[in-house]
Amino acid sequence: MIIVQTKQVIIMTLFKHTKIEEAEDFAHGRLLNAFETSHKRHLVDSNDEDLVSADDGAGLSAVCHSARLCWARFLSRELACRFHYDVKTGAINGKVYFFTLVDVGCRRSVDEFEMDLKPIIRKLRSGIRDRSFIGVIEPGLYSHVSAADGMAPGECISWHLHVLLWGISRKRAKRLAAELNGSGKYVPLSPRQDGVSQRIVREGELSKALGYILKPPKCAYRLGLRSESIGSTEPSFIQYRTELAPQIRTVA
Repeated sequence: MIIVQTKQVIIMTLFKHTKIEEAEDFAHGRLLNAFETSHKRHLVDSNDEDLVSADDGAGLSAVCHSARLCWARFLSRELACRFHYDVKTGAINGKVYFFTLVDVGCRRSVDEFEMDLKPIIRKLRSGIRDRSFIGVIEPGLYSHVSAADGMAPGECISWHLHVLLWGISRKRAKRLAAELNGSGKYVPLSPRQDGVSQRIVREGELSKALGYILKPPKCAYRLGLRSESIGSTEPSFIQYRTELAPQIRTVA
């Protein structure tokens, strides 16, 4: 009984340390407020409100508040047990790496409501399919993208993958990211950036990394051309981040 209680404490402590519950409560409140105040609130009906607010997980729908918490508890349990999470220091018994994988081919129109995510998932995880990892695919909303490298300007959704990866050395993690970037299979949305980035999860930061990959929608992005590079043969871009406006929360 003592072992079971200790294991449960470890699991719930990691879940608490992610602060995902507070983030979900905040996002859920903002979304319900947007349903009431947005000038696009006519697009929302009672079924939408029931889905996002359901207490039963709504079939583990990604838009449901309680479902996202269910996934967070499940992943907290898996990682806390696998890495023997220390409830006092947040230390773990192995090296974990935070990878982000992006490809411009996984960009979609904001007007594309019905889509098959399976090809996108296969594409993004293809470079790490033989590794040990837990990942979450995420839609990054770009409210503005400047024209670049044949991309039309405007709004888009950039589907990308965040993963916590383990089972390899620090040197191998760096080499893996370099190999994937050199393969041409991960082309970034913004020119002169990397399609694959990685960093080691530092001591005591597993909860922070897990909280990040599980975070609810919070921001929109703008990708613009730097003024000093206008007319240049090698344009330089800058990315801005803004909080989601009510009308964007309503349709996102």
